Amino acid sequence: MSARRGQKVKIEPHGGWYTFRARVDVEGQVKRVFRRFKISPIDPADPRWLNDSQCYHEACKMMAAIEGRNDEVVEGEEKGGSGDYVIEPFKPPVPTFAQQAKALMQEFKDPNDPKARSTQGNSASYLKVWLLPMLGDLPLDKINNTHLKDLVAWMKKGGPMPTRKE
Repeated sequence: MSARRGQKVKIEPHGGWYTFRARVDVEGQVKRVFRRFKISPIDPADPRWLNDSQCYHEACKMMAAIEGRNDEVVEGEEKGGSGDYVIEPFKPPVPTFAQQAKALMQEFKDPNDPKARSTQGNSASYLKVWLLPMLGDLPLDKINNTHLKDLVAWMKKGGPMPTRKE
């Protein structure tokens, strides 16, 4: 998600709730849209009720999630068809090393460029022989220094490499 800093939180009553509005990205759509997010019921007797400072704090946390400042992408889910959205955190799926390698190899495909063919052949060979047996099934966010140290040790030894699955 691109940087969307600087949206101000303005809490307002709407349909029995304290809410705020923010512009959010919608998948498959270039233009951003205004969405209303519920914070707290207006009625103090409701167990979900928050006082003014709690409402503001909660709205700021929700805005941080919308802007991507807390490492989560937020999806709004409409409740009841009223145009009100409730935030539910959503983490996009992380591609595996093999999926990312396949996407990289697609970038090398240019039939008119002899260097591209050479690069593609060499890269495909390195991936097939050295990298995919050990790292192919791992999500990119799970690959760590230990995996790479094992890979380098095997490459120095030149022997068969065990596949690692986690």
